[in-house]
This record gives sequence, structure tokens and C-alpha cells, in this order.
Amino acid sequence: MICKNCGEDLSGDGEKIPFHCINLSEEDWWYEPPDSGPYYCDQYLDDNTDDGFALASAGFGTDEDYGYFGDYD
Repeated sequence: MICKNCGEDLSGDGEKIPFHCINLSEEDWWYEPPDSGPYYCDQYLDDNTDDGFALASAGFGTDEDYGYFGDYD
């Protein structure tokens, strides 16, 4: 199975461990019943990285987050 948000493989077997994205924190699925889920991460695929969305969802800031990093005259 594949995570619908990041495209990584889901781990788990659905019998002893719930299906979960490998990018998801254990706290989000560890105490849930094995037959629950699947649990997906909160990262999103985006083929167009020009707008900074893919970088922002991966944890990297953008110019809009921190201000302009260009030359200041």
C-alpha cells in the first residue's frame, strides 16, 4: 500500500500493527487497534515546486514565511 499524501510505502500488517505511513509519528498510530487505519502522514505531493508548497510541506520554509532574502539596497 502507498501513502496517499507522500507516496511512501505503508508499514504494518493490519493484524498486529495497523497500516501506517513510515513518515508518521508513532504516537499517531501505536495505541490504535491493529485493524484500524490506514494512517497517513500530513506531507503532500506536489509536482510544481515553484510555489514552495512541496518545500513547505516537507518542513522547509519559503521566502513568504520569513521575508525576502534578496539584496537590500
